[in-house]
Amino acid sequence: MLDDQVLGVLEEGYLRNREAFPDIDCRFDYAGGKAATAEEALAGRFIQKEVMNRGRWLVNGPNVLYELLCTPEKTEQTERIKKETAERDKKDLDSGKQLPDKSVVWVPCVDTLYLRNVSYSLRYGPSTLAATLFNKTDNDGAGIRITPFNLDFLGPDEYSSPASYFRDARARQWPANFDGTKRINGVDTLIARVGPSLEATFGFDPARGYLLVYFSYMNAESGNAYLEAYVTEARECSGDRWFPMRTVVIDNPGSSPPFNVKEVTVLELDVDAEPHADRFRLELPAGVHVVKAGGSEAAGYDWEEIRHRETMRIDDLAALDKRCVEHGRRYRDQERKLFDTDGETLGRSGSRSVLVIITLLLAVAVVWLIVRNRRH
Repeated sequence: MLDDQVLGVLEEGYLRNREAFPDIDCRFDYAGGKAATAEEALAGRFIQKEVMNRGRWLVNGPNVLYELLCTPEKTEQTERIKKETAERDKKDLDSGKQLPDKSVVWVPCVDTLYLRNVSYSLRYGPSTLAATLFNKTDNDGAGIRITPFNLDFLGPDEYSSPASYFRDARARQWPANFDGTKRINGVDTLIARVGPSLEATFGFDPARGYLLVYFSYMNAESGNAYLEAYVTEARECSGDRWFPMRTVVIDNPGSSPPFNVKEVTVLELDVDAEPHADRFRLELPAGVHVVKAGGSEAAGYDWEEIRHRETMRIDDLAALDKRCVEHGRRYRDQERKLFDTDGETLGRSGSRSVLVIITLLLAVAVVWLIVRNRRH
């Protein structure tokens, strides 16, 4: 069992550096490729490499604007696949072929955007013209997963950070071991293993503010690592702060080469200037459906349709929440009025018309469900 004092030193050192960046203005590339060996990947020598997304990460305290956008080449590939799928589905429908209730269409890339303040988080996916509005108590299972601090190995919004693991270990929810200092990628690294089967390994560089420079996660049954993550470059910032500039993740490092590799490389960085509030905004085109998280089929959903192009700013999210609630209530009221029938008012002469209307509505609903399931 790792001594609580050692655990506390590692946690405090990590958080001191990680939380020392209240302001971030960062642009980065997210790439994928293959490398012959782990050493080649860490050195940046790839058999093949392709930039998949361009990232923008703007932070001012609780305010966040995040964009992970496909490159033009990936966007073109995605649109071509979507067009070919739609044409094939139309051809099948025209020929009388029944489409499956649900299907998955693989696309090489999708855009992801977030706008956040202390109370709300708006997630927007341009490819589906859909957005979800979360309040601070809602669970966003997707979250922001790719940043210079987290190349999708600490979970959404760094939920599975070292500090989270260490807090649970101190509460005796699972064991933790300190393995001392190990030389990893040329860096003297303090190593701690945490988790129910000690499956998560964290490596910190005390010479660079306890920056997390190594991470691995193993299969508890086989002992093989699912992935290994390395910070290969870091920039010293004002106030003795360290910001990761290049991170590499190697998938299944115990498998046969070549290895699948992911990489985040910072292109531009400013952590000293406070970003102006006007820079935190999202453009929502007409046709976007904003759904408020937390609804259910039984209780109904609160939602709003963007009818004209709108610029959403940090201070607009509370009003958007209210719009979703009011529109959802009106929509459910209209549904109840539509489906509530009063025998005395309608009489026998109206019953046949009601049946026709209900039949048509059911037919429309079936078509809508088919289209919805095909899209999702």
